[in-house]
Amino acid sequence: MPKHVFRGSADDFQIMFRNVRGKWANGSSVTFRALDGGVVNWWPSTGTVNFQGKEPSRSRLQAMFTNAHERPIKAPVVKKPTVDLDRFIGSHFDV
Repeated sequence: MPKHVFRGSADDFQIMFRNVRGKWANGSSVTFRALDGGVVNWWPSTGTVNFQGKEPSRSRLQAMFTNAHERPIKAPVVKKPTVDLDRFIGSHFDV
């Protein structure tokens, strides 16, 4: 079984499972128990993630985790505006 690792924040970890109904618990690990029987545990200190519980819920949680890591994060690109200063100054001020 492949080892799963997550190095992000607790908020980012929880966002991956936001569309699944269940309950979160925090202790030495962060645990999510889906209402349909799947369980995901994450230890922030090591980054280790494991999946347990009833099928098909366990596999669904694992697929959600895996798919979240395969998609690249697309950050918006902000381009620096180009301004013709002579034209800008000439149109806004009497020179």
